[in-house]
Amino acid sequence: RGTIASAAWRRPALAACSLEDFTFDLMRFHQERGRDWEQCWANLDRVVGRTGAPLDCLHLYRQVCSLGGFASRTSAKERIKAAEIFRNMFNHYENHTMTDCGNRMLTAYENYFLEYEAAHEEDLTRGTC
Repeated sequence: RGTIASAAWRRPALAACSLEDFTFDLMRFHQERGRDWEQCWANLDRVVGRTGAPLDCLHLYRQVCSLGGFASRTSAKERIKAAEIFRNMFNHYENHTMTDCGNRMLTAYENYFLEYEAAHEEDLTRGTC
């Protein structure tokens, strides 16, 4: 099991953040709260597992933040078009058959990103969903 390094390191601003920086920070966030970050990552990989690629976490998080954040499942479903977000992720491929990708991504966001978003209010760019 790996350990996440120096507590002094801070993630760059979301606009300048690399996938590596974001992933490191997200997993450290979960580890600091007593969660098994390797299990978190494995669960996120299964969200769109049939695509053969890990979940594009940074793109998902940036897109939700650009819409003002998640706030609640009901309001997020009204404003966040998860299928549109999925089309721009590196997981997407033409003629995909994942009809439930929107619900899977919203559930993953609730479980693994919502608390992180609340701790990083500076990432939000508009009113909340």
